[in-house]
Amino acid sequence: MKLNKSGSLTAMLDMFLIMVMGFFVLLIIAILLIKSEKRHEIQSNAEVIIYVEWDQEIIDDVDAYVRDPLNRVVAYTSRETELMNLDRDDLGQATDTIRLPNGKKIVIKENKEVVTIRGVVAGEYIVNTHMYSKNSDLPCNVTVTVEKLNPYSIIYQKELVLEEKGQEETAVRFTLNENGDLVSTSELPIQLIGASE
Repeated sequence: MKLNKSGSLTAMLDMFLIMVMGFFVLLIIAILLIKSEKRHEIQSNAEVIIYVEWDQEIIDDVDAYVRDPLNRVVAYTSRETELMNLDRDDLGQATDTIRLPNGKKIVIKENKEVVTIRGVVAGEYIVNTHMYSKNSDLPCNVTVTVEKLNPYSIIYQKELVLEEKGQEETAVRFTLNENGDLVSTSELPIQLIGASE
């Protein structure tokens, strides 16, 4: 069997086209697999969010302390437990100024601490406020709001006044059942700062 030049060229061209087509088929399969691959998104699940807010013009530093039914406390000294996180520790005016890369300063006046409870453990939760640093002569009006997210409702909202450094006040004690439903609320004072866990 004799092959002429045009026959070997045709065979080589056929082989090249088959390889190119095979490459494109593999490329298309790879693209389809990449697109169909599930992407893991970070989900921020929360059941209860607690806000401790005070006047944006007051330069005082107010801290939130929250104790869960397992007797674990979150605050600026311990920002995370198995169940709760202190998402924002506001230092009053000290954290209101942001310096941009060009050197310009922006002032965002917001005095707010945020605690997130990520799951439901049946039992009593205690929310206290503490005047960590008193830098003004004015009384500091503090609003504590407890919001349940699933389904949404405001469990509790209270305004209280902190007037001196070191003052600790219980804003609310609330009890949830195993379904996350509110069972009761109370304002019976209890000290969380320095209390053994």
